[in-house]
Amino acid sequence: MNKSIYLNLLLAIICMGLNINVSGQQTSTRKTTTVNKNTAPVQKGVVNKTSVAKNASAYNTHNEVGGIQWLSFEEAVEKMKTEPKKMFIDVYTTWCGPCKMMDRNTFKDKEVIEYMNKNYYSVKLDAESTETIQFNGRDFEFVPSGRKGYHQLAYAILQGKLSFPSLVFVDNIGEVIELALIAPGYHPPEDFKPLIHFVGEDAHLSNVPYADFAAKFKMDKK
Repeated sequence: MNKSIYLNLLLAIICMGLNINVSGQQTSTRKTTTVNKNTAPVQKGVVNKTSVAKNASAYNTHNEVGGIQWLSFEEAVEKMKTEPKKMFIDVYTTWCGPCKMMDRNTFKDKEVIEYMNKNYYSVKLDAESTETIQFNGRDFEFVPSGRKGYHQLAYAILQGKLSFPSLVFVDNIGEVIELALIAPGYHPPEDFKPLIHFVGEDAHLSNVPYADFAAKFKMDKK
């Protein structure tokens, strides 16, 4: 089978049960499309299946006193049902240098911490995690591939375009995941701040280009 056809088929299988709508603007670094499937994932490759409680508790290792309050994906989805906020998902891997730079620099910035905790539910999603994540009654799991593998939820949200870190902003989650935008790559604090305000203030739903918003934001900060 042609490799590109195989990869497209695999993506369709993984995205089954994960409906994704894209609203507003992108940062012009990636185009995303709408994925609408109604059946459960059939691609399997489970290394370690865990309960939701155990899966959620693992994310507490990312939390520091006075820092961004990271949640598991399941925890954030549940909180959005009763106290709506936007969701931010840091899709990373343990070996990714720029991901570690985000942790050391950007996510330690006091302004970033304050704004994120007030306006977002923040999620750490390891793109190579072997833990099962439950969403809408379905399991998203680790799939062995090549030298290691990938997690189905990360693969589906990024729609097969795995690059790290990928900074995912979500407007809402219900029957569908409503993506605001995806910004791949390392963003130092001065570049990350306008991005989180751009989505947090719903400017991505307007006709204001991100470049113009970011330029004005940085000018106002001087």
